[in-house]
Amino acid sequence: MKLNRWIAVPILVATGLAALGSATTQAQVVLQPNFQPNPQTLSSGVSGGSGGTECGTLPAAPSAVVQLAADITSMRFIVQGDGQPTLMIQGPQGKSCILSDNLSGGVLEVPGYWEQGTYSLYVGDRAGGSHNYTLSVSR
Repeated sequence: MKLNRWIAVPILVATGLAALGSATTQAQVVLQPNFQPNPQTLSSGVSGGSGGTECGTLPAAPSAVVQLAADITSMRFIVQGDGQPTLMIQGPQGKSCILSDNLSGGVLEVPGYWEQGTYSLYVGDRAGGSHNYTLSVSR
């Protein structure tokens, strides 16, 4: 009986940690045209993943999911991170990939007119590394 308890405790701890880790990797946010605070942090974590694409290595799950309740005429997504960050955005009009370059200094900004709908954002790394990042939105 004692042996079973010793087996159950590590399994429960590992399961709890796995669930906690997966719950904190993706933020889901609903934004109105005059959202506050401005800027607003959507997520922070470690960039990259195992999926190699034209947008570098990307995580399997989105770094953030943003639901725009209405069209927003002037808004920007911002990634700040080490390494060579990339941002893939899947939205109502398809997907796009934004790559860092030597002059970006680890900062990507994607300004524009954003239509109402759901946007899945994936923070990756162009060189296949894993680096800390912060993903935010401003208007």
